[in-house]
Amino acid sequence: MKRIATCIEVCWEFMASLSKRDKSAMLPILIFTLLAFNAGNLRAQSPCVPDCDIQCEDQINVSLDQSCEATITPAMGVINLDPACNPVYDIVVYDENGIEVPNDLVDLSHRNTILTFHVTTPACSNSCSGDILVEYKLRPKITCPPDLTLSCGALNILGVPPAVGACAGFEVFLFSETREPLLCDDDYTNIITRTYKAVDEFGNEDVCSHQIMLERLKLNDIIFPDQRTV
Repeated sequence: MKRIATCIEVCWEFMASLSKRDKSAMLPILIFTLLAFNAGNLRAQSPCVPDCDIQCEDQINVSLDQSCEATITPAMGVINLDPACNPVYDIVVYDENGIEVPNDLVDLSHRNTILTFHVTTPACSNSCSGDILVEYKLRPKITCPPDLTLSCGALNILGVPPAVGACAGFEVFLFSETREPLLCDDDYTNIITRTYKAVDEFGNEDVCSHQIMLERLKLNDIIFPDQRTV
């Protein structure tokens, strides 16, 4: 507002210095200048001026977050819309049966279904629509064990590592095991590479591998029983 007031004052002083005939000629130009300056100043202060020519994406893919939900916003569906301008527009989401989704909040029940969104510019009633594909892509995460050195017997009691998931049940299992013999090594007999996999009910998966060095049994480590005469 300060810049507009300054412009008005300058223009008023300019008009006061003109003759009556010149004032009549300059008045339309002055009015146009003030209106143009005012419009530019408002755009600079309010970047979210409603767009009456919005265009929507044909389809958007939305992935659910750790809370197993996602809120659909106008900026997700409108091309080149700044998220800061979401409050300027209205959005409604409909499920595959045309029923409005409360609070535009989708969850696991909408996974792999095609929903519809409808965005409106209230200032001019212009609108556009598109489809939504709801996805869940958060895979379970294995806490991969470090490389280990074990005796041969301990290998059989080594379990699978723990894992954490978000919204879906999952299973962790030994996916593969390879052995590399160390025939000439004084300390180790094999290098074992174990690969574990965690797969959730939707097919999202995580994989990790670690190595296990198997110690070679040395004669001095063997504890023989006491001699007995039978």
